[in-house]
Amino acid sequence: MDNNNLDSRFHFMQSDMNHRNIIIMRGLPGCGKSTRVKEFTSDEKIICSADKFFEDEKGNYNFDFEKLGLSHNYCRKKAKLLMQRQVPLVVIDNTNIIKRDLIPYVEMAVHFQYRIQIEEPKSKIWLEDILPYLPYNQKDD
Repeated sequence: MDNNNLDSRFHFMQSDMNHRNIIIMRGLPGCGKSTRVKEFTSDEKIICSADKFFEDEKGNYNFDFEKLGLSHNYCRKKAKLLMQRQVPLVVIDNTNIIKRDLIPYVEMAVHFQYRIQIEEPKSKIWLEDILPYLPYNQKDD
């Protein structure tokens, strides 16, 4: 997109002077999102994941469906706190499959002037078994 045609409120998204980035992972559970996150950072402090809410002090994962809303609130609050502190990189490691999951992070990114990068896994299961069947990936015949 031509920077001259971009609404002036969003120039920060293409500015070379902006060094604040949010990476939003998207993909189904178990398809390699967290593995892909490791390509971007090993710093757990900047990774926002609803799954972390369900880990105990020993790192055991204890999922509770009834607390799913709380886990996502935890994740959004952590992301907002990092952006308020202007941490240069924030990574969202959740499914983010539907628009309502993405909207809070996109709104925060715009508010705090973070460049937005949407990423997906590179695993075989994602690339070969899931991605070809997603509607946005279908080719017109």
